[in-house]
Amino acid sequence: MNNAEKNEVKEFNEVKAAGSRDFNKAVKGKFNVLASENNEVLKQGLKRFEALYNPTYAFDIDLLQKTAINEKKMLVKVSDLVHTRGMTRARLLSKMIFFMRLCLKYKARVLIASGAKNEFEEKNKNELETIGIILGMKWVEAKKAVGGS
Repeated sequence: MNNAEKNEVKEFNEVKAAGSRDFNKAVKGKFNVLASENNEVLKQGLKRFEALYNPTYAFDIDLLQKTAINEKKMLVKVSDLVHTRGMTRARLLSKMIFFMRLCLKYKARVLIASGAKNEFEEKNKNELETIGIILGMKWVEAKKAVGGS
């Protein structure tokens, strides 16, 4: 990855929340993502965060509709796939594909990020776009999801 591609990498602040009391961990001036396995917590944080992330990819339709109405984004992290193996990875990929179908159906915006924990896990834009296509997006949609626009 050359320097021009590295400069395009956008970092985000992931706020892991068990309840609404954790919302104050958001950092002003940064792209804040609310992460929780509880969809009710994600619904509560819909107005305060730019993007939502559920590591189990178990979203309900009401949340996706509200996300689309409020023009927020749903986060898909590629590192979730990188850190799993075998049948666990296959199940996760299946959930991600189904989640992507729901997002496209209900017009919820998607953000695809590498979620890298170190420099060796970083993915460039082309790799992220390809993963978006594998998950069921069209090329134009994948390009938007990676570019963040």
